[in-house]
Amino acid sequence: MVKIKREYLAIVICFVTVVIDQIIKLISRNVSKAYDFILFDFTFVKNTGSAFGMFKNHNLMLTGIAVVFVTVFLFYYRYILKEQYYYAYFLILGGAISNLFDRLYFGYVTDFVSILSFPVFNVADVAISVGGAILVYSIIKEEIIKRLKK
Repeated sequence: MVKIKREYLAIVICFVTVVIDQIIKLISRNVSKAYDFILFDFTFVKNTGSAFGMFKNHNLMLTGIAVVFVTVFLFYYRYILKEQYYYAYFLILGGAISNLFDRLYFGYVTDFVSILSFPVFNVADVAISVGGAILVYSIIKEEIIKRLKK
């Protein structure tokens, strides 16, 4: 029963990530001008690369990597036992699916937020980064606890 609830919550996390990201991307693509605020800018950018503009114009390669990641994850997630890993993976999956949808449908990823001089990004990128940070933190914490118990 607990595992079923965990799966539903994880799927909701993934789904909400995709929906929020896609709604904001839709708004961004339809707004004709950029909006500048004190700490951040809201602007539309067609990103044909990956994070921070790396691998620009390698959409086919990046799409292939995303398809492989999503496919492997969908087969592997059942074996993730630790809850903090589980939710982190589904955050990453939600971000990956949303950006993959953009690549397949538009041929680029829609980015729309820039904080100070940081490169433009989107909600999916934040989900991937937060999920990754949770994974790294959890793994390091677990390793430290194991070593302290020895």
